[in-house]
This record gives sequence, C-alpha cells and structure tokens, in this order.
Amino acid sequence: MHRHDNNNEKPGVVDRTKRNLVFGFASIIGLMAFLVIFRSHELEVSKNHIDRIANNHLTKINLIVEMRSAAHERTHALQRMLLMPDPFTRDEEWIRFNRFGAEFARDRLNLLSMNLNDEEKKLLDYQGTVTKNALDSQQRVVELMEKEQFEQAREVLLKRVIPAKEQVIKADGKNHQDSGKE
Repeated sequence: MHRHDNNNEKPGVVDRTKRNLVFGFASIIGLMAFLVIFRSHELEVSKNHIDRIANNHLTKINLIVEMRSAAHERTHALQRMLLMPDPFTRDEEWIRFNRFGAEFARDRLNLLSMNLNDEEKKLLDYQGTVTKNALDSQQRVVELMEKEQFEQAREVLLKRVIPAKEQVIKADGKNHQDSGKE
C-alpha cells in the first residue's frame, strides 16, 4: 500500500514551531510567576506599613490612657493628703502625688516625641496649657496644706483642681479620638 503524506512541511519547521510554542508557553508561565512574586512582595510591604500605622496609633492611645490615669491618681492623692491629719502619712501620699506627676510628664514627653499630625500637635498644645493651669492649682493646694489652712485648700481643690483635671482629661479624650485619624 501506498502511504499518503499530506505533510508538505519540512521536519525543521515543525521542530521550530514546537520549540517556539514551548518557549512562548514557558515565557507566559515565567511572567505569571514573576507577577505573583512581585504582588506578594507588594502585599507584604503594604501589610508592614499598615502594621506600623496601627502600632503607632495603639502606642498613642496607650500613652493617653496612662496620662489620664496618672491625672486621676494625682488628684486622688491630693484629696487623700487633705483627709490625713498625720503629717507622716501625708508625706507618703506626697510621694505618690509626685510619682503620678512624673508618670504623666514621662508619658506626655513620649507622646510628643512621636510622629504626630497637625491636629494632634494642636490638641497636645492645648492640653499643655490646661495641664499648666492644673499644676498651678495643685501647687496652691499643697502650699495651703503646708500652712495648715486645710479648709482653704479643700476649697481650691474643689473649685480649681478638680475642674482643671477634668479639662486635662477632656483634652486627652479629644486627642484619643483624634489619634484614630490618619
């Protein structure tokens, strides 16, 4: 029998076509692999950036919460000092009072050293002003207690120190709300 070949193509052309098809297919697979790796890297970079932003905000929030707590405790220490007739126990409370002031100042300085947006800076400036007013009022209470003018010290505490502390807390609260904005 006679074999009928309809192949008019030469064997070299078929080999080149196969080779080109394999090369083209491998190129497409290679390009896809490159894009997958590139996009994975981009996603990792984005994730790291988002993590840094989230950690920055959480740190700010933690510092604000610690400042708020220190402000409360400092005022409570001042109130306890007024209630204590014994000067030695008052001295112990005086140490606590100063420790909470140092904690507040440390946390505020840490917050100020962070990367802050303009609104946060403005709120911290305002908080600094109300904090100074609170400190002046607290110092007045201490001076009156040293002179054993306890009734006047209580009046300053109630009319100036506690409202000033509330302003500081309110400023912290505004800053806490703002720290969630980018």
